[in-house]
Amino acid sequence: MKTKQSKPTGRQLIEAYIRKHDGCTHTEIREALNLSTTTVGSGLALLKRERLIESRGINGQMRYHLLATATESNQPIFGLSPNMALLNRLLAEVRA
Repeated sequence: MKTKQSKPTGRQLIEAYIRKHDGCTHTEIREALNLSTTTVGSGLALLKRERLIESRGINGQMRYHLLATATESNQPIFGLSPNMALLNRLLAEVRA
């Protein structure tokens, strides 16, 4: 019996891209992943809300960087729901 593989979400693709291309812009992410402006914007907003990334820049030229706690995580990028990944990271911080 074959198991259905789920396609990565826009948020997961964006997180993986930022992991490999720290300091990238919204436009770079959109063009590299061939995603809509809306998908990239909402994915970035989710990642910021989950405290995985931060944005730095001026005059609308924001660059996105992983936060230190996100880079130290050994959790797989794909396969966990965003809320479960956040819960795991917070629990790891409490246990440390």
